[in-house]
Amino acid sequence: MAIGVALLAAAFSACGGGVAGDNPQIELDPAGTDVQMTTVYNVNVINIGETDLKVLSAPSLAGGLCPDGVTSAFTLEIQAGAEFPYVIAPAGEVGEGENAALALTVRFNDPTDLCSKTATVTIASNDVDDQELVINITKAIIEPNIAVDPNPVDMGFVTVGPTAYEDALYIQNTGLAPLEINREIGRASCRERVCYVV
Repeated sequence: MAIGVALLAAAFSACGGGVAGDNPQIELDPAGTDVQMTTVYNVNVINIGETDLKVLSAPSLAGGLCPDGVTSAFTLEIQAGAEFPYVIAPAGEVGEGENAALALTVRFNDPTDLCSKTATVTIASNDVDDQELVINITKAIIEPNIAVDPNPVDMGFVTVGPTAYEDALYIQNTGLAPLEINREIGRASCRERVCYVV
């Protein structure tokens, strides 16, 4: 019986069994691999696992190509002084001289407005469950967006004739640039990004 237990333990070890969570685990701060950015996106690569995370090579950027097929509207800046493989200690267990994170900065610059608005950043590490973490980046469109509530406006049964009917309509800007209302729309009272119309 003892021999059977020993053989089982040896087989479990050979298959990579061990303590649950006893591995590095790559994570982003702020979290999320689908990102919308304006001109600058800053992110830290951190380790929420139990052992050291190794970023095996310098993270790479692809996409954002301009009409020449070579130039990209996106640039990737890697933390100054980082050498690869770059070791990140487990969060909460960072000792003196150890790295808590790897800082990355993506910038977008396209004065022509002709380049692709999407790119990816790929990070290769020794995380067995996520050996290549890919961040999908999209340049957010900086423009206003008008939204009204309710939509449509239902005033119920309206009789034909001179009787006036009144209801409220909220106009809001849910975009990323100022919304200009260039003509009077009823009796409007605006405050910050919301207009109240009767």
